[in-house]
Amino acid sequence: MEEDQKIRHLSFSEKTRATSLIVENASEMEEVGERLAISLQKGDIVLLRGRFGSGKTTLARGIIRALTGHRTEITSPSFVIVNEYEGMVPVFHFDLYRFASSKEISTIGYEEYFGKGVILIEWPERAEGRISASVEVDITYEDESSRRVIIQFLKRDPTAFSV
Repeated sequence: MEEDQKIRHLSFSEKTRATSLIVENASEMEEVGERLAISLQKGDIVLLRGRFGSGKTTLARGIIRALTGHRTEITSPSFVIVNEYEGMVPVFHFDLYRFASSKEISTIGYEEYFGKGVILIEWPERAEGRISASVEVDITYEDESSRRVIIQFLKRDPTAFSV
């Protein structure tokens, strides 16, 4: 880790299998995504929660680059619904913000992606419990530049994840 980066590991709960971090900038958020990618495998579904501008896409960028080697611009699939990235482990990046209901989401065929790679979903609350996650990431504002990132591993131990 570079000296100017200050990702702070606040806590790990054995009971909830959740890690809490504070990141100070976009490059740290991307690094958290890269480190999280190490613990992901084909078939995992990662739910990314947070307000607009909280860093969901930046964290996703780190995961995508680590798993696929993709180095060109990575953006939120807000208008196209899903971006697909080929690589050693394919990544399918969904943005559900534009959907009004979980019924509407069922029409896009998202299930066909299950098991084919790692699935990242921004705005998963739009799916109202239709998706069973492996990992949940909640990003909240601490202040203008800092974010609290809580990563919870739901289906296995987070042994490969470290900061």
